[in-house]
Amino acid sequence: IFTKDDYLYAGIEKGIVIWDLRTLKTYSQLNYIHSEPILNISVDTFNGVNYMVTSGEDSLINIIELSSQKLTHDNVIGTMNTGQISTNVEFIQNSSYFLIKSHTSNEELKIYNLEKNSELHSFDFKCEELKLYYIIDSNYDSLNTQIKMNIGGFRYIIFNLSGNLINGSLDLNKSVFSINSHITFDDEKINSILDFGSDEKIACTDNGCFHVYK
Repeated sequence: IFTKDDYLYAGIEKGIVIWDLRTLKTYSQLNYIHSEPILNISVDTFNGVNYMVTSGEDSLINIIELSSQKLTHDNVIGTMNTGQISTNVEFIQNSSYFLIKSHTSNEELKIYNLEKNSELHSFDFKCEELKLYYIIDSNYDSLNTQIKMNIGGFRYIIFNLSGNLINGSLDLNKSVFSINSHITFDDEKINSILDFGSDEKIACTDNGCFHVYK
């Protein structure tokens, strides 16, 4: 189940249903986009159009374009058989709607390009002694063709899309410096902020990551 704006999106067996939360009535429906039950869905907006990504027990990942209320199988604009079950699928922020982040049942992170029907990267969380739910956020850097991910305040991982290898990772446990909050970063661009829900935050710039205390 996924909610966005005034709509609730859900996987029902092998298809999807969209409810209008204002009227509490079915807005749209599309059946049999998977051959086995749907496990996870996510919705995001690109260039003013909503797109949905779904994963199922059949190892398929589908991308559905939601520009019209009446959905047909022509709205399924991307399909890939990954050969393994994806327990969670999401679009990558600031990217094309064909770039998908997937968590597998084997505790691996996969990045897929459904436009080219290819796997771009794989990251084994078990080997790193991490858990998939540690991912805080991810975004696409179009200038450098990189996908950057904050892994629960422990790693800052950069996936280089121009090659097949991880470009680099920053272990925050070893590369963090303590500063006071009144110290400015001058002209440095803060790429991301990790908020631990207390008085402690971590700000990441191009020159490293820093503890910031209120």
